[in-house]
Amino acid sequence: TPAPAAAPAQALTWNFAAAQPATAAAWKAEVGRLTFDNGETRMQPDRNRRVVLLSPPMLPDAVRNAEQFVLGVPGTGLERMRIKARRDARGGWITIVDASGTALRETPEGYVVKRRAGARDAPIERLRFEFDFRTTNPRVLQRIAAQ
Repeated sequence: TPAPAAAPAQALTWNFAAAQPATAAAWKAEVGRLTFDNGETRMQPDRNRRVVLLSPPMLPDAVRNAEQFVLGVPGTGLERMRIKARRDARGGWITIVDASGTALRETPEGYVVKRRAGARDAPIERLRFEFDFRTTNPRVLQRIAAQ
Protein backbone atom coordinates (compact mmCIF):
# COMPACT_ATOMS: atom_id res chain seq x y z
CA THR A 1 0.00 0.00 0.00
CA PRO A 2 1.38 3.44 -0.80
CA ALA A 3 2.08 5.12 2.49
CA PRO A 4 -0.13 8.16 3.04
CA ALA A 5 2.20 11.07 3.69
CA ALA A 6 1.13 14.29 5.34
CA ALA A 7 1.80 17.27 3.09
CA PRO A 8 0.26 20.50 4.37
CA ALA A 9 -1.66 20.25 7.64
CA GLN A 10 -4.83 18.19 7.30
CA ALA A 11 -3.73 16.68 3.97
CA LEU A 12 -3.45 13.08 2.84
CA THR A 13 -1.37 12.00 -0.15
CA TRP A 14 -1.00 8.62 -1.79
CA ASN A 15 2.18 8.53 -3.84
CA PHE A 16 2.07 6.12 -6.78
CA ALA A 17 5.33 7.25 -8.41
CA ALA A 18 7.26 4.31 -6.94
CA ALA A 19 4.40 1.92 -6.22
CA GLN A 20 5.05 -1.77 -5.68
CA PRO A 21 2.76 -4.60 -6.89
CA ALA A 22 1.47 -5.08 -3.32
CA THR A 23 -0.29 -1.72 -3.74
CA ALA A 24 -2.93 -3.48 -5.85
CA ALA A 25 -4.44 -4.91 -2.66
CA ALA A 26 -5.30 -1.43 -1.36
CA TRP A 27 -6.48 0.32 -4.55
CA LYS A 28 -9.00 -1.35 -6.84
CA ALA A 29 -9.96 -0.62 -10.44
CA GLU A 30 -13.72 -1.05 -10.86
CA VAL A 31 -13.60 0.09 -14.50
CA GLY A 32 -10.49 -0.05 -16.66
CA ARG A 33 -7.25 -1.45 -15.27
CA LEU A 34 -4.65 -0.37 -12.73
CA THR A 35 -1.19 -1.88 -13.20
CA PHE A 36 2.05 -1.59 -11.24
CA ASP A 37 5.20 -2.22 -13.26
CA ASN A 38 8.83 -1.09 -13.00
CA GLY A 39 8.06 1.47 -10.28
CA GLU A 40 5.26 3.07 -12.30
CA THR A 41 1.51 2.94 -11.85
CA ARG A 42 -0.63 3.04 -14.99
CA MET A 43 -4.35 3.38 -15.55
CA GLN A 44 -5.76 1.77 -18.69
CA PRO A 45 -9.15 3.22 -19.64
CA ASP A 46 -11.85 0.85 -20.90
CA ARG A 47 -13.29 1.14 -24.42
CA ASN A 48 -15.55 3.96 -23.16
CA ARG A 49 -12.40 5.92 -22.13
CA ARG A 50 -13.16 5.51 -18.40
CA VAL A 51 -11.25 4.46 -15.31
CA VAL A 52 -12.91 4.08 -11.90
CA LEU A 53 -10.66 3.58 -8.87
CA LEU A 54 -11.65 2.71 -5.30
CA SER A 55 -9.49 3.99 -2.47
CA PRO A 56 -8.49 1.82 0.46
CA PRO A 57 -11.24 1.61 3.11
CA MET A 58 -11.33 3.29 6.53
CA LEU A 59 -9.88 6.65 5.52
CA PRO A 60 -8.55 9.10 8.13
CA ASP A 61 -10.34 12.30 9.18
CA ALA A 62 -8.12 14.41 6.88
CA VAL A 63 -10.30 13.24 3.97
CA ARG A 64 -13.51 14.35 5.68
CA ASN A 65 -12.34 17.97 5.79
CA ALA A 66 -10.65 18.12 2.38
CA GLU A 67 -11.60 21.17 0.32
CA GLN A 68 -9.87 20.01 -2.85
CA PHE A 69 -8.22 16.99 -4.45
CA VAL A 70 -5.04 16.90 -6.53
CA LEU A 71 -4.85 14.19 -9.16
CA GLY A 72 -1.31 13.57 -10.39
CA VAL A 73 -2.11 12.38 -13.91
CA PRO A 74 0.42 14.03 -16.26
CA GLY A 75 -0.49 15.10 -19.76
CA THR A 76 -3.68 16.29 -21.31
CA GLY A 77 -6.84 14.42 -22.08
CA LEU A 78 -8.73 14.32 -18.78
CA GLU A 79 -12.22 15.48 -19.72
CA ARG A 80 -14.18 14.90 -16.53
CA MET A 81 -13.47 13.91 -12.94
CA ARG A 82 -16.03 12.73 -10.44
CA ILE A 83 -15.25 11.79 -6.86
CA LYS A 84 -17.81 10.00 -4.76
CA ALA A 85 -17.69 9.20 -1.05
CA ARG A 86 -19.50 6.82 1.23
CA ARG A 87 -19.78 6.88 4.99
CA ASP A 88 -19.73 3.15 5.61
CA ALA A 89 -19.34 -0.11 3.69
CA ARG A 90 -23.13 -0.55 3.38
CA GLY A 91 -23.87 3.05 2.38
CA GLY A 92 -24.50 4.57 -1.01
CA TRP A 93 -22.13 6.83 -2.93
CA ILE A 94 -22.51 10.62 -2.65
CA THR A 95 -20.92 12.85 -5.31
CA ILE A 96 -18.53 15.33 -3.68
CA VAL A 97 -16.70 16.45 -6.87
CA ASP A 98 -17.96 16.69 -10.46
CA ALA A 99 -15.52 18.71 -12.55
CA SER A 100 -14.99 19.24 -16.27
CA GLY A 101 -13.74 22.05 -18.49
CA THR A 102 -12.29 24.96 -16.53
CA ALA A 103 -13.19 23.27 -13.22
CA LEU A 104 -10.30 20.86 -13.97
CA ARG A 105 -7.52 23.26 -13.05
CA GLU A 106 -4.10 22.10 -14.24
CA THR A 107 -1.09 22.78 -12.01
CA PRO A 108 2.48 21.38 -11.93
CA GLU A 109 1.30 18.94 -9.22
CA GLY A 110 -1.64 17.69 -11.31
CA TYR A 111 -5.30 18.45 -11.83
CA VAL A 112 -6.89 20.29 -8.91
CA VAL A 113 -10.62 19.88 -8.34
CA LYS A 114 -12.72 21.59 -5.68
CA ARG A 115 -15.07 19.73 -3.41
CA ARG A 116 -18.75 20.65 -3.43
CA ALA A 117 -20.06 22.59 -0.49
CA GLY A 118 -21.80 20.39 2.03
CA ALA A 119 -21.66 18.73 5.39
CA ARG A 120 -18.29 17.50 6.55
CA ASP A 121 -19.34 16.15 9.93
CA ALA A 122 -19.51 12.45 8.98
CA PRO A 123 -16.50 10.22 8.42
CA ILE A 124 -15.68 9.02 4.92
CA GLU A 125 -15.04 5.30 4.75
CA ARG A 126 -13.94 5.12 1.10
CA LEU A 127 -13.63 7.27 -2.03
CA ARG A 128 -14.45 6.43 -5.64
CA PHE A 129 -12.52 8.29 -8.37
CA GLU A 130 -14.16 8.33 -11.83
CA PHE A 131 -11.89 9.52 -14.67
CA ASP A 132 -13.24 10.24 -18.19
CA PHE A 133 -10.48 10.62 -20.78
CA ARG A 134 -10.44 11.81 -24.38
CA THR A 135 -8.77 8.57 -25.61
CA THR A 136 -8.15 5.02 -24.44
CA ASN A 137 -4.37 5.60 -24.14
CA PRO A 138 -2.83 4.38 -20.86
CA ARG A 139 -2.14 7.10 -18.27
CA VAL A 140 0.48 7.31 -15.56
CA LEU A 141 -0.89 7.86 -12.05
CA GLN A 142 1.65 9.67 -9.87
CA ARG A 143 -0.38 10.71 -6.82
CA ILE A 144 -3.77 11.45 -5.33
CA ALA A 145 -4.01 14.03 -2.57
CA ALA A 146 -6.87 15.27 -0.40
CA GLN A 147 -6.19 18.79 0.93
